[in-house]
Formats: sequence, structure tokens, C-alpha cells
Amino acid sequence: PENQPDHQENSLLKSADLQSKIQKVANLLKKENSSNPIVIFSGCGTSGRLGYLAKVAFQESNLLPHCRFEYLIAGGDKALLTSQEAHEDKSLEGLDDLHKILNDKYQNNYTHVIMICITCGMSAPYCAGQLEYALDTEKFIPVLISFNTVENARKIPIPTWNNRTFSEVALKIDQAEKETQQAFIINPSLGGEHVTGSSRMKGGTATKAILDAIFLTAVFEDSKPLDHLQKMY
Repeated sequence: PENQPDHQENSLLKSADLQSKIQKVANLLKKENSSNPIVIFSGCGTSGRLGYLAKVAFQESNLLPHCRFEYLIAGGDKALLTSQEAHEDKSLEGLDDLHKILNDKYQNNYTHVIMICITCGMSAPYCAGQLEYALDTEKFIPVLISFNTVENARKIPIPTWNNRTFSEVALKIDQAEKETQQAFIINPSLGGEHVTGSSRMKGGTATKAILDAIFLTAVFEDSKPLDHLQKMY
């Protein structure tokens, strides 16, 4: 439909709730509010690749030198270049990958971790285990970036995870966000994709815009998320 691009732009530029959440996550990265946090971007397929690009760009810019940026992608580094099937369905693999970074690289020596998981459909089991671990573990703050509603999060049981669902995790994060402000769900509505079944076009563009807005709002004093989103759209 002709109004799809406008719907995407409006949802990002005109949602006060979205901008407020981006501001709150950005505040977590500011030096005065943090002590050498580890910021981990995680996702599957295109979402994981966007997390990788964010990690590299933010780290190499050295504009937030007190932050340590990491990435996780379902299927490992091979998935940056080629499709690695089925890994996105493995919650325990996602947890193992998370523990490898914290144990092997940091020897579990960190003040706090900001766990940013990207799953356009609010559906990837790989991210579900990581998000729940972040929610239940001291020193962690989970951030879920998606373009689905919590009510429509995936309800299909995950056999290798005691038949639990992504929906259960999303509901827990939603509740924690309302009660503690130590968890966040950033999930603007973008409308349908131009190609049925794809989340790589509008969802991918919006993911990049949101990640960049978080980073730039943290970097530039007195700037607001809307300032940066307007430059991207």
C-alpha cells in the first residue's frame, strides 16, 4: 500500500513513548550513569547482522570509550555471511553463547550488562533464553527490540526449553518494565512489509535507526532521540 512508508516514518517520529524508551536506554550508556557496562547486541539472521554492524561502528567510533560492545548471532560468525538454519530455534544455544562471552572474555568480571536482543517478530527462541537470563540476573538489564506487540509474541512451545514460549518471556519483561524500569521493550508498529513474510526491509531499516538513535543520544549531550531519528527519515 502507498501509505506504508508514511506509517513507518510516523511510528518512529511521532511516538512519544518510543522516544522516551530510546532516551532511557541511551541514559544507561552515558558515562555519568554507568560504570564500564558491557553492551551486547544479539539476534538471528538480518537482526544479528545489524547487531554486529552496530557493535563494530560504536566501538570503532570510540565516542563511548567506557562502554564495551559485543555481539551474538545465532549460528556464530558464519551466519554473518551465509544462512545457518535452525540455530535461531535453540534457546540453550543462545544462553551458551552468552556465557562464553562473559566467562571466556571477561571471566565474569563486570559491573553490569545491557542485553539488547533484536527479534522483529518477537519470536526467536535464541533470544528468549538470553532475555530471561538477563531479566532474572543481577547486574543485567534486558532490552527487547521488536516490531510486534507483546500480545502477539510467539506462543509456540519450544521443545528444548521445557515447552516454554517467547510469549512468556515477553510478558515478564513487559511487567518488569512497568514495575522497575530495569527492563525495556522498544516495539513500534511499522505496518506490513512490502514483501509478504519479510521483516528485513522496513524492520531492518527501523532497527538500524533505533540502534543509532540510542547511541547518538548517549553520545551528544542534551540531544534527544527525535533529533537523530529525523535525520534518518
